Amino acid sequence: MPTTEPPTEPTLKEEQEISVQKYLLFRLADEHYGIPVQVSQEVIQQTQITPIPNVPNFVKGAINLRGKVVPVIDMRTKLEMEPAEKKQESYIIVVEILVPQKGASLTGISVDKVNDVTSIISSQIEDNLELGAQINQRYIEGITKIESKVITLLKIENIILDSIVKAK
Repeated sequence: MPTTEPPTEPTLKEEQEISVQKYLLFRLADEHYGIPVQVSQEVIQQTQITPIPNVPNFVKGAINLRGKVVPVIDMRTKLEMEPAEKKQESYIIVVEILVPQKGASLTGISVDKVNDVTSIISSQIEDNLELGAQINQRYIEGITKIESKVITLLKIENIILDSIVKAK
């Protein structure tokens, strides 16, 4: 009589391989990016941005979001891409991150287009990137492929925290 083994608990490595996280996908020019959906608060169509003097060039200014002043970072400039055409429609993704000694902070990131929210299995993310010295891997969680699109998953917290430090 064959014996059957009792089901075993998945190992930590197996659990990590099957963990699923949701990402908000967006575009800058022809490049596709994603950020964890849990940090995104809302997506709004580009609105009036008030310039702020003496800030780095990647800070577009600030918006009034229901009575809160929210700084807006131009992701094209921050990631050293060509500026968008003036007439191009764009969006602001409002993200909330924890800032050391300050707590939760809202920041807007200006993007060209917001695509959708998708679930990505962690085993589908390539995180051992050999991209060379010119790429700041502090900003990249990994790269994945969805259908025929290559998606760069960003560590948006690091991008914003580094922007806050440079803006001071």
